[in-house]
Amino acid sequence: MAKKSVKKTARKKEFSFGSVHVVNDPPKGLQAAGIKSVNLLLSFEDVLKLHIALQAAVLDLNSYDRGRVEGKNKGVNLCYFPEDNYITVKREDIPKKYQKKP
Repeated sequence: MAKKSVKKTARKKEFSFGSVHVVNDPPKGLQAAGIKSVNLLLSFEDVLKLHIALQAAVLDLNSYDRGRVEGKNKGVNLCYFPEDNYITVKREDIPKKYQKKP
């Protein structure tokens, strides 16, 4: 007698690919409105563009000496413009109140 094969549907569990802490304080407008999170849904093509932009920013940051305070106080600014619905990626200095001490 042949065994019946049991088909199981593959389910993907919801999970995060990672998370990071944001250096600066959240915008006051979001806190005042009681908004706890903002979801941004990106198409595959836009995720690839964002990935390339982040890679370019990381490569630029890698040119700084991380053993020195100046190198440790560089970062990446992801700026979301909700009215225009786009994100920019820039290298910036970390504001003084959030900088690591020597």
